[in-house]
Amino acid sequence: MDKDIKYLWKNEQDQSKQFVVFYLNDKDEKISGNILTYSPTINPYSENSIYQNAECVGIAYKFIGFHSPHYIE
Repeated sequence: MDKDIKYLWKNEQDQSKQFVVFYLNDKDEKISGNILTYSPTINPYSENSIYQNAECVGIAYKFIGFHSPHYIE
């Protein structure tokens, strides 16, 4: 596994209430998710997390933006 490759994961909770990041994947398609990891197979959320169910949405190749339901300084 190449440590330079990052994978974007999206949890199954309501996305309108979460910080969401947008990336282009390796096929130049827009993908969105909540957390980056170095693994496409290991769920990034612990067994104690409120975000139990998540799926890897693809390779996070190029950051293009984010959405937050909260104001961030």
